[in-house]
Amino acid sequence: MKDYAAKYEQMKKTLSKSKGMDFRGKNYLTVATRHSVLMNAFPGETSIDSSIIEPLCKDGMVAVKVIIKVLNNTYSGLALEKIGSTFINKTSALENAETSALGRALAAMGLHGTEYASAEEVGNAVIQQNSIAKKEKSKKEEPKVVAKQ
Repeated sequence: MKDYAAKYEQMKKTLSKSKGMDFRGKNYLTVATRHSVLMNAFPGETSIDSSIIEPLCKDGMVAVKVIIKVLNNTYSGLALEKIGSTFINKTSALENAETSALGRALAAMGLHGTEYASAEEVGNAVIQQNSIAKKEKSKKEEPKVVAKQ
């Protein structure tokens, strides 16, 4: 277990030096960066399993669960994505859900930047917020047609 603790601390040190996406003064790391650090620290000692959560896959939604096992430790992450809700989700909602679930499992393990969310999640949230704001603005600017009698 000492070996695990030493490797874990080394991973945290490596990630603390990693440059992620700066958003409002906080460092958000990509899932790829965190995954790479984990696999380099525990080669041959890590398994990652993902599965679709079928009961939640309805009404255009896709749900994924990821389980990471490192030695005797287990971490999980869940994600739910709506097909077609973003540009990426028009073609890759399942892949996006799997990446998000992996990011959540890595964060549950303690492998994250200064925040639990990943750079991808923050980026998607910003895009979605901008899209909503744009739609609301265009609704306000639409001219009202008044029928003459």
